Amino acid sequence: MHRHTTMHSSTSTKCIIIIDNTALLNLHITFSRAPCTSEWCITLESITDLANDILHAKDWDPSKLLFPHADNIPELILLPPDLPFGKAMPIDVKMPINDTGQIDDFIDDLITIIPLIGDNCTRRAGTSLLANHAVSHLLHPNEPLTHDNIFFFQN
Repeated sequence: MHRHTTMHSSTSTKCIIIIDNTALLNLHITFSRAPCTSEWCITLESITDLANDILHAKDWDPSKLLFPHADNIPELILLPPDLPFGKAMPIDVKMPINDTGQIDDFIDDLITIIPLIGDNCTRRAGTSLLANHAVSHLLHPNEPLTHDNIFFFQN
């Protein structure tokens, strides 16, 4: 989940809200009825593309290159294997068939759909988080603008 993501100053200036004689400058990307959702969607599309590239990379080993906070990801809970299948409703979103799965996005969520074969569960667990981390972590130890870890976890 996201705590917040800080916008670039040029984006913030595009999203100033003026109420009476007060200008409100938002430095955090926000959702719902707040400004700048289109700017976030562009970012999320790029993160989704990167997450799919990671998920489909045959040479990616999630035991060697993983999300730094992977120990916070809850264990996968599977339904009992003897649970009978029911008739499913048609899905609203067309997902390409791929044996390693697919990640898509909607507003501020990344949705991962994978078949339970091979190491897909391990690969799925941190893929979108690794992609988010790759685009949001500090690039240099002396970067002038510091920020908190954008992820927080609830148990």
